[in-house]
Amino acid sequence: DAREALTRAIALEPSNQDIRQYRRTLADRMTRWRAGADYTVEHISDLDDPWTELQLSVATQTRAGSFGVRAYDATRFGADDQQIEIEAYPRLREGTSMYAAAAFADGSSLYPKRRFAADVYQMLGRGFEGTLGLRRLEFGEPTHVYVAALGKYAGDYLWQARAFHTPGETDSLTWQIGGRRYLADGVSYAGLRYGRGTWRGELRDLADLDRLNADSGVADLSLARGRVTIAGSIGISREERELRDARWQTSLSTGVRIRF
Repeated sequence: DAREALTRAIALEPSNQDIRQYRRTLADRMTRWRAGADYTVEHISDLDDPWTELQLSVATQTRAGSFGVRAYDATRFGADDQQIEIEAYPRLREGTSMYAAAAFADGSSLYPKRRFAADVYQMLGRGFEGTLGLRRLEFGEPTHVYVAALGKYAGDYLWQARAFHTPGETDSLTWQIGGRRYLADGVSYAGLRYGRGTWRGELRDLADLDRLNADSGVADLSLARGRVTIAGSIGISREERELRDARWQTSLSTGVRIRF
Protein backbone atom coordinates (compact mmCIF):
# COMPACT_ATOMS: atom_id res chain seq x y z
CA ASP A 1 0.00 0.00 0.00
CA ALA A 2 1.02 3.67 -0.01
CA ARG A 3 2.46 3.55 3.50
CA GLU A 4 4.68 0.56 2.72
CA ALA A 5 5.81 2.15 -0.56
CA LEU A 6 6.80 5.40 1.14
CA THR A 7 8.57 3.54 3.96
CA ARG A 8 10.72 1.73 1.41
CA ALA A 9 11.26 4.97 -0.52
CA ILE A 10 12.68 6.67 2.60
CA ALA A 11 15.11 3.80 3.10
CA LEU A 12 16.19 4.15 -0.53
CA GLU A 13 16.54 7.94 -0.40
CA PRO A 14 17.00 8.93 3.27
CA SER A 15 17.89 12.53 2.36
CA ASN A 16 14.71 13.12 0.33
CA GLN A 17 12.75 15.53 2.53
CA ASP A 18 9.67 15.45 0.29
CA ILE A 19 9.26 11.72 0.82
CA ARG A 20 9.75 12.15 4.56
CA GLN A 21 7.08 14.86 4.63
CA TYR A 22 4.71 12.60 2.68
CA ARG A 23 5.40 9.80 5.15
CA ARG A 24 4.62 12.07 8.12
CA THR A 25 1.39 13.19 6.46
CA LEU A 26 0.42 9.60 5.83
CA ALA A 27 1.27 8.57 9.41
CA ASP A 28 -0.99 11.35 10.73
CA ARG A 29 -3.85 10.04 8.62
CA MET A 30 -3.31 6.35 9.24
CA THR A 31 -5.28 4.58 11.94
CA ARG A 32 -4.97 1.00 12.97
CA TRP A 33 -7.83 -0.46 10.90
CA ARG A 34 -9.10 0.05 7.38
CA ALA A 35 -11.93 -1.49 5.38
CA GLY A 36 -12.75 -1.31 1.71
CA ALA A 37 -15.08 -2.34 -1.08
CA ASP A 38 -14.31 -2.56 -4.80
CA TYR A 39 -16.56 -3.40 -7.74
CA THR A 40 -15.37 -4.27 -11.25
CA VAL A 41 -17.35 -4.65 -14.48
CA GLU A 42 -15.69 -6.12 -17.56
CA HIS A 43 -17.19 -6.21 -21.05
CA ILE A 44 -15.98 -8.69 -23.69
CA SER A 45 -16.58 -7.86 -27.35
CA ASP A 46 -17.91 -11.31 -28.29
CA LEU A 47 -19.96 -11.95 -25.13
CA ASP A 48 -23.37 -10.53 -24.33
CA ASP A 49 -23.19 -10.58 -20.53
CA PRO A 50 -20.56 -8.52 -18.67
CA TRP A 51 -18.30 -10.06 -16.06
CA THR A 52 -18.54 -8.65 -12.53
CA GLU A 53 -16.53 -8.97 -9.35
CA LEU A 54 -17.15 -7.61 -5.85
CA GLN A 55 -14.26 -7.40 -3.42
CA LEU A 56 -14.52 -6.65 0.32
CA SER A 57 -11.47 -6.20 2.53
CA VAL A 58 -10.41 -5.41 6.08
CA ALA A 59 -6.84 -4.96 7.34
CA THR A 60 -4.93 -3.84 10.38
CA GLN A 61 -1.62 -1.99 10.62
CA THR A 62 0.90 -3.15 13.24
CA ARG A 63 4.55 -2.46 13.95
CA ALA A 64 5.39 -5.75 12.23
CA GLY A 65 3.50 -4.79 9.07
CA SER A 66 0.03 -4.92 7.56
CA PHE A 67 -2.27 -7.97 7.80
CA GLY A 68 -5.69 -8.39 6.23
CA VAL A 69 -8.47 -10.52 4.76
CA ARG A 70 -10.23 -10.14 1.38
CA ALA A 71 -13.46 -11.72 0.14
CA TYR A 72 -14.21 -12.03 -3.60
CA ASP A 73 -17.49 -12.78 -5.39
CA ALA A 74 -17.38 -13.16 -9.19
CA THR A 75 -19.96 -13.80 -11.90
CA ARG A 76 -18.64 -14.98 -15.29
CA PHE A 77 -19.79 -17.35 -18.02
CA GLY A 78 -23.11 -17.72 -16.18
CA ALA A 79 -21.30 -19.10 -13.12
CA ASP A 80 -20.74 -17.68 -9.63
CA ASP A 81 -17.77 -18.30 -7.37
CA GLN A 82 -16.38 -16.97 -4.11
CA GLN A 83 -12.88 -16.75 -2.69
CA ILE A 84 -11.35 -15.79 0.68
CA GLU A 85 -7.79 -14.47 0.79
CA ILE A 86 -5.50 -13.85 3.75
CA GLU A 87 -2.63 -11.46 3.05
CA ALA A 88 0.30 -9.94 4.91
CA TYR A 89 2.98 -7.31 4.28
CA PRO A 90 5.53 -8.04 7.05
CA ARG A 91 8.81 -6.19 7.40
CA LEU A 92 11.68 -8.66 7.63
CA ARG A 93 14.61 -6.35 8.31
CA GLU A 94 15.93 -2.92 7.37
CA GLY A 95 15.62 -2.63 3.60
CA THR A 96 13.75 -5.92 3.16
CA SER A 97 10.02 -6.61 3.29
CA MET A 98 7.63 -9.09 1.74
CA TYR A 99 4.11 -9.87 0.60
CA ALA A 100 2.46 -13.21 1.35
CA ALA A 101 -1.06 -14.44 0.62
CA ALA A 102 -3.15 -17.59 0.70
CA ALA A 103 -6.58 -17.82 -0.96
CA PHE A 104 -9.25 -20.50 -0.90
CA ALA A 105 -12.26 -20.75 -3.25
CA ASP A 106 -15.79 -21.92 -2.59
CA GLY A 107 -16.88 -23.77 -5.73
CA SER A 108 -13.61 -23.62 -7.73
CA SER A 109 -15.54 -22.89 -10.95
CA LEU A 110 -13.84 -19.52 -11.57
CA TYR A 111 -11.16 -19.12 -8.91
CA PRO A 112 -8.46 -21.72 -8.22
CA LYS A 113 -9.27 -24.07 -5.35
CA ARG A 114 -6.19 -22.71 -3.62
CA ARG A 115 -3.85 -19.84 -4.49
CA PHE A 116 -0.57 -18.98 -2.78
CA ALA A 117 1.62 -15.95 -3.41
CA ALA A 118 4.85 -14.52 -2.03
CA ASP A 119 7.09 -11.58 -3.00
CA VAL A 120 10.30 -10.34 -1.40
CA TYR A 121 11.19 -6.64 -1.82
CA GLN A 122 14.84 -5.65 -1.54
CA MET A 123 16.15 -2.09 -1.59
CA LEU A 124 19.16 -1.80 -3.90
CA GLY A 125 20.28 1.78 -3.33
CA ARG A 126 20.06 4.92 -5.49
CA GLY A 127 16.26 4.76 -5.39
CA PHE A 128 16.01 1.26 -6.87
CA GLU A 129 14.05 -1.67 -5.48
CA GLY A 130 14.06 -5.27 -6.73
CA THR A 131 11.34 -7.88 -6.33
CA LEU A 132 11.29 -11.66 -6.73
CA GLY A 133 8.16 -13.73 -6.22
CA LEU A 134 6.21 -16.93 -6.82
CA ARG A 135 2.54 -17.78 -7.40
CA ARG A 136 0.89 -21.22 -7.18
CA LEU A 137 -2.66 -21.68 -8.50
CA GLU A 138 -4.42 -25.00 -7.98
CA PHE A 139 -7.16 -25.46 -10.58
CA GLY A 140 -6.48 -29.19 -10.88
CA GLU A 141 -2.93 -29.46 -12.06
CA PRO A 142 -0.99 -26.70 -10.21
CA THR A 143 0.13 -23.68 -12.23
CA HIS A 144 3.27 -21.84 -11.10
CA VAL A 145 4.10 -18.25 -11.98
CA TYR A 146 7.53 -16.67 -11.33
CA VAL A 147 7.68 -12.91 -10.76
CA ALA A 148 10.49 -10.38 -11.15
CA ALA A 149 10.25 -6.60 -10.91
CA LEU A 150 12.42 -3.51 -10.72
CA GLY A 151 11.21 -0.19 -9.36
CA LYS A 152 12.74 3.29 -9.24
CA TYR A 153 11.65 6.07 -6.87
CA ALA A 154 12.37 9.53 -8.28
CA GLY A 155 10.85 12.49 -6.46
CA ASP A 156 7.06 12.32 -6.76
CA TYR A 157 7.27 9.37 -9.18
CA LEU A 158 7.51 5.61 -8.92
CA TRP A 159 8.51 3.78 -12.13
CA GLN A 160 8.15 0.01 -12.42
CA ALA A 161 8.83 -2.87 -14.80
CA ARG A 162 7.42 -6.33 -14.00
CA ALA A 163 7.63 -9.76 -15.62
CA PHE A 164 5.55 -12.91 -14.98
CA HIS A 165 6.76 -16.26 -16.36
CA THR A 166 4.37 -19.22 -16.49
CA PRO A 167 6.25 -22.39 -17.49
CA GLY A 168 4.64 -25.55 -18.84
CA GLU A 169 2.69 -26.60 -21.94
CA THR A 170 1.33 -23.06 -22.36
CA ASP A 171 4.66 -21.44 -21.54
CA SER A 172 4.09 -17.68 -21.44
CA LEU A 173 5.78 -14.44 -20.46
CA THR A 174 3.83 -11.38 -19.42
CA TRP A 175 5.55 -8.05 -18.91
CA GLN A 176 4.33 -4.66 -17.72
CA ILE A 177 5.79 -1.18 -17.54
CA GLY A 178 4.21 1.76 -15.79
CA GLY A 179 4.51 4.78 -13.58
CA ARG A 180 2.73 6.41 -10.69
CA ARG A 181 2.81 10.07 -9.66
CA TYR A 182 2.01 10.92 -6.06
CA LEU A 183 0.02 14.12 -5.65
CA ALA A 184 0.55 16.99 -3.21
CA ASP A 185 -0.65 15.11 -0.13
CA GLY A 186 1.78 12.24 -0.80
CA VAL A 187 -1.02 9.67 -0.52
CA SER A 188 -3.21 10.31 -3.56
CA TYR A 189 -1.79 9.27 -6.91
CA ALA A 190 -2.44 8.84 -10.63
CA GLY A 191 -0.92 6.02 -12.63
CA LEU A 192 -0.59 4.47 -16.08
CA ARG A 193 0.70 1.07 -17.18
CA TYR A 194 0.99 -0.99 -20.34
CA GLY A 195 1.43 -4.74 -20.61
CA ARG A 196 1.82 -7.60 -23.05
CA GLY A 197 0.61 -11.09 -22.15
CA THR A 198 -2.31 -11.77 -19.83
CA TRP A 199 -4.97 -9.18 -19.10
CA ARG A 200 -3.91 -8.51 -15.53
CA GLY A 201 -0.39 -9.85 -15.35
CA GLU A 202 -1.38 -11.40 -12.03
CA LEU A 203 -3.09 -14.74 -12.76
CA ARG A 204 -6.09 -15.03 -10.43
CA ASP A 205 -8.78 -17.04 -12.22
CA LEU A 206 -9.56 -19.30 -15.19
CA ALA A 207 -10.23 -16.37 -17.53
CA ASP A 208 -6.66 -15.12 -17.04
CA LEU A 209 -5.24 -18.48 -18.08
CA ASP A 210 -7.23 -18.26 -21.34
CA ARG A 211 -5.90 -14.80 -22.25
CA LEU A 212 -2.14 -15.07 -22.75
CA ASN A 213 -1.64 -12.96 -25.87
CA ALA A 214 -3.14 -9.53 -25.17
CA ASP A 215 -1.95 -5.93 -25.29
CA SER A 216 -3.46 -3.98 -22.41
CA GLY A 217 -3.40 -0.52 -20.90
CA VAL A 218 -4.73 0.67 -17.54
CA ALA A 219 -5.14 4.14 -16.01
CA ASP A 220 -5.89 4.48 -12.30
CA LEU A 221 -6.53 7.26 -9.82
CA SER A 222 -6.69 7.24 -6.01
CA LEU A 223 -7.81 10.31 -4.05
CA ALA A 224 -7.56 10.52 -0.24
CA ARG A 225 -9.67 12.91 1.81
CA GLY A 226 -9.44 12.58 5.57
CA ARG A 227 -10.28 8.99 6.53
CA VAL A 228 -11.79 8.15 3.14
CA THR A 229 -10.01 7.14 -0.06
CA ILE A 230 -11.86 6.83 -3.37
CA ALA A 231 -10.19 4.92 -6.18
CA GLY A 232 -11.01 4.03 -9.75
CA SER A 233 -9.44 2.55 -12.86
CA ILE A 234 -10.25 1.96 -16.50
CA GLY A 235 -8.55 -0.59 -18.71
CA ILE A 236 -8.69 -1.85 -22.26
CA SER A 237 -7.07 -4.84 -23.93
CA ARG A 238 -6.87 -6.41 -27.38
CA GLU A 239 -6.32 -10.16 -27.52
CA GLU A 240 -5.02 -11.82 -30.67
CA ARG A 241 -6.65 -15.19 -31.52
CA GLU A 242 -5.84 -17.77 -34.18
CA LEU A 243 -8.44 -18.11 -36.97
CA ARG A 244 -10.74 -15.60 -35.26
CA ASP A 245 -11.06 -11.84 -35.00
CA ALA A 246 -9.27 -10.08 -32.19
CA ARG A 247 -11.22 -9.83 -28.95
CA TRP A 248 -11.52 -6.53 -27.11
CA GLN A 249 -12.05 -6.23 -23.40
CA THR A 250 -12.83 -3.11 -21.37
CA SER A 251 -12.82 -2.90 -17.58
CA LEU A 252 -14.11 -0.30 -15.15
CA SER A 253 -13.38 -0.51 -11.43
CA THR A 254 -14.34 1.73 -8.54
CA GLY A 255 -13.71 1.42 -4.83
CA VAL A 256 -13.81 3.14 -1.46
CA ARG A 257 -11.61 2.60 1.62
CA ILE A 258 -12.25 3.90 5.13
CA ARG A 259 -9.78 4.11 8.02
CA PHE A 260 -11.06 3.78 11.56
